[in-house]
Order: sequence, then C-alpha cells, then structure tokens
Amino acid sequence: MRFERVAGHLAAVPVQLGPSIETRFVLDTGIGVNLISSALATRIGAHRTGATHTGRRMSGQAISVPLVAIPRLSMGPHHRDHVPAGILDLAGLSAQFGVEGFLSLQFFDGTAFTIGGPGRTISLPQRPPADTEPTASCEVPLRVDRDGPSVSAFTDLRLPNGRRASVEIDSGSDSLILNAGFLTDLGLRTDADGVRTVQGTDETGYAYTRRFARISDPVSLWDAPSISQRDLDVMFQEIIYDGLLGDAFLRRYDVTYDIPRSRMAFATPP
Repeated sequence: MRFERVAGHLAAVPVQLGPSIETRFVLDTGIGVNLISSALATRIGAHRTGATHTGRRMSGQAISVPLVAIPRLSMGPHHRDHVPAGILDLAGLSAQFGVEGFLSLQFFDGTAFTIGGPGRTISLPQRPPADTEPTASCEVPLRVDRDGPSVSAFTDLRLPNGRRASVEIDSGSDSLILNAGFLTDLGLRTDADGVRTVQGTDETGYAYTRRFARISDPVSLWDAPSISQRDLDVMFQEIIYDGLLGDAFLRRYDVTYDIPRSRMAFATPP
C-alpha cells in the first residue's frame, strides 16, 4: 500500500470505516491515541463512550479528548472493530489534505507493520513465530507504554558525546528533537553561529523557546550502532522526554514496528 507525504513529512494513508466510507488518516507513531475528526465521527454514527482520555504534549501540557468507539476501521488487509479514538477538530487538515483522522500505534497493537520510508509504502507482514530469525538488518528493543487507549514506544540513542537518550518514536515529528539540556552537553552555545532561536506560542497558549542546530557527528541507535546518521538537523526544547526520533531519521530506512514483541527493525533499502 502506498502513502502520500503531506505537510512535508506526515504519512497520509487510505483507510475505510465500516463497509463503505473511504478517507485518509495520518499514520503517526507518536500521537498516542487514535483521533477522528468530529465531522467524520458524526458521519459514521460513532457514539461517544462517555469517557475522556488525557495525554500530554511533549512540552507537558495536558490535552483531554472525548472518546468514541469506531465500529470498524480498516487499513488495507488489517482491520479492527470497536477502535477507541479521541474526537478532535481536524477541519484544517481535512480541507487542505483530505485527512480526517490519525492512526496511532494502538491500531497496530496486534500486528507488525513496515513503513518503507524511501519507497513510501506500508506493508503488514505476518507476525513471525517466536523462534524465527529476523530478516531485517538490525533489531532494537522497544519500551511500549500503554495508557488506556494510548500506545507509545521508546528506544535509546547514542549521542555524539556518548550520552544515552531515551527517545519516543515519533513519525509525526520531522526533525530529531532533544531536550534543551542536551544543547550544552553536545558542546553548543545558544549564541554560537549556526544555532538559530525561535520563540513563539503554540495553539494551546504555551510559550516555547526552540533552538535549531546541525550536529555533524554521528547519532546512532544504542542497540544497533550501524544505524547511524551524521549532519542531522536537531531541534532543542524543554520537553518531558529526553527526545523524539522524528521522520527525518526514520524515512531513510524500511522500519518495521512490532508492538506485540516490543521490537523495532531497521533495514537499508537496496
């Protein structure tokens, strides 16, 4: 199955709701909970469960969404019934890109799937038996965090100074994002040439300071040093994690997410 990149880096995938409604969702490994637009929820007759889910943005603000159960949601051959999703106003994304929801890792909690970054494809391989050798070039462990209807996954990076950073796998972000404290750890100064500072306010009213710099030395996966990249553009901000591993790093590989086995595999495309 092919996907389209919208807004620069988001993977928009075709989905089907119920027997006949076709639309597009963004596949976002860092969103936590599935999301559906309020307009689409009304169109498919999804009923609110009466529950809400509260998650936290990377900068710490709590965001609460009312929950619905999508009767049936399909992406290619993979489908699930009674899929939990938060309702959110997605009118802007819908108007501009034809996107009416987000798929999180929760939708794939029972199956492995592969995002072929360079080829812009998504496949759903059969889950191999436990004693089968992996066919991908490198596997790394995931720490899977489940919070009600939310599923997130983390792995570790080795930074150029040898520090270990626990990062959320977040295909919904573009750049590698690191906590602001790593800026000086990596020998950078806020007033140095090549360090750009941006201040602003996000849609929740949170005032942020972001600094952008290029790291010339390699950043690699802690458990797979051969998966390594140089000259990465990095955003530094005060966040609640060590960092987030974004699409700019991930899309150079065919990446398999196996949430049931708490593993992630990287293969270099031919």
